[in-house]
Amino acid sequence: MSEDKKVEPKEEVKTVEEKKEEKKEEITLAKAFEKVILQAKNKDTVCKGLHEVCKTIDHKNAKLVLLAKDCDEPKYKQLISALCKSSMVQLYEVESREELGLWLGLCKFDKMKEARKIRKCSVACIKDFGDNTEYTAYIYDQLKIAPKEVKA
Repeated sequence: MSEDKKVEPKEEVKTVEEKKEEKKEEITLAKAFEKVILQAKNKDTVCKGLHEVCKTIDHKNAKLVLLAKDCDEPKYKQLISALCKSSMVQLYEVESREELGLWLGLCKFDKMKEARKIRKCSVACIKDFGDNTEYTAYIYDQLKIAPKEVKA
């Protein structure tokens, strides 16, 4: 009394690499900055505010400076631009002060993990990118920054 069982074709087994590619989101510069700033903040290598950023640029410790396009004071922009140019530090302009404040974590999060009470920030700098991740590589690529040398 054998019954004919229909054998259904097995679903294709995906490799680990294919699964990673599916999960991998498209990296944008904004998302990369957010991740890298968080990583640098954990290592305490992020400065924010005019005074801290100017000191860091003068001491030649800055790797990248982020300046908001909607900064109120034109002299503020001129000062940061001139310091970056004289110290040969990469300068990147962010769309808004609010966005930069969000990246730096200058906000409170509600229960739904939505950012509330975002504090605006006009300028910030990164002293060290931290570990080499796909996000740091993406920023190096997009801004044409030379990656840090690996010491053996």
